Amino acid sequence: GSADLTKLQEVYEQGREKEKNTDYTEESIGKLKAVLDKAEQLLGRDDLTENDQPDVDGAQKQIEDAMENLGRFL
Repeated sequence: GSADLTKLQEVYEQGREKEKNTDYTEESIGKLKAVLDKAEQLLGRDDLTENDQPDVDGAQKQIEDAMENLGRFL
């Protein structure tokens, strides 16, 4: 079967929204952008199978972590 990209797509879209927010530090936005770009490559592929699911889940977790670690300007 093919990999399930539904959850990754959801957090990817949330991440892209947060990326536009200028309240966060450049460093933390940079980290978010890096994992979003990586996820974008996965989302753009149509040859992912269930064997790739760990990569998909990993990318999702990285985005979630990056969003949690967004640092606001003090």
